[in-house]
Amino acid sequence: MFRFKGKLDMRLLKIAIISLPLFLMACDEKARAKAFPSEYERAQNLSYVKDERTNLCFVHNYVQNSNLGTYHIFVNVPCTPEVEKLIHK
Repeated sequence: MFRFKGKLDMRLLKIAIISLPLFLMACDEKARAKAFPSEYERAQNLSYVKDERTNLCFVHNYVQNSNLGTYHIFVNVPCTPEVEKLIHK
């Protein structure tokens, strides 16, 4: 078996044990692509709405998770002319 001579050897072993799974996960392209969708894919889920009662604009996004379902997220954004063009009537 291995014999450790000091604290430095133990620290290196701990770092190796912790970083090995992270390294292996980073090597799996499919898992990374699934966990981190591209900016284009995320932008496809965006929609803009305006609350007629308050005249506030919101961007709506949804996140799908196979384990936990779908989350809907609304964020208040300034009602600029650019945002108003993107609002779905």
